Amino acid sequence: MKRILIALGVAVSLAAFGQGRPDYKDTPTVERSKNEPLTLKSDDLKLISKLHHTNQMEVSMGKIAKERGSSKKVKSFGELLIKDHSNADKELSTFASTRGIDIPEYKPATDEEKQEAQKHATLMDKLQKLNGAEFDREFATAMVDGHTKAINDVETTRGVTQDSKFESFLGKLLPVLKEHKRIAEKIAHGESAS
Repeated sequence: MKRILIALGVAVSLAAFGQGRPDYKDTPTVERSKNEPLTLKSDDLKLISKLHHTNQMEVSMGKIAKERGSSKKVKSFGELLIKDHSNADKELSTFASTRGIDIPEYKPATDEEKQEAQKHATLMDKLQKLNGAEFDREFATAMVDGHTKAINDVETTRGVTQDSKFESFLGKLLPVLKEHKRIAEKIAHGESAS
């Protein structure tokens, strides 16, 4: 009886500890098997959340490019963005699921991240108002800038992550991002995207 009361007291204490702590509700949870060591760090988890958000944004940008772009190469690039970032997001979600991670909504934390989010929202508004060659030019420039940032984020995390599965996932993502940047640069310079 005494053991039951102690166990019940511990359970109630642990449950109460998490109450009133809003910072815990947005933190991804990680579960693992007893044989698998946890090697994902908070920076890895933050990048997973940011990549999920970025994939969703890139799909939206691709749809806008298909709708508002004037050139066949911009519309085609929009289709590629939709396909590749939808696939990347499915793979990311599968990876997260196998690691026991619930991907939280991305919330910019630093001033730099907040400025970047505001810059992106402004860009999306601007692009939705543009058409023709002006859209194509602004879109291509935004895709070069965005993919440069994504490549840097992935390379930085890939260089420091201690999780070999995450490193492998990032290694598969990197060539796709680099190809998107190459295509965007060609479009921005008026060259054929092939």
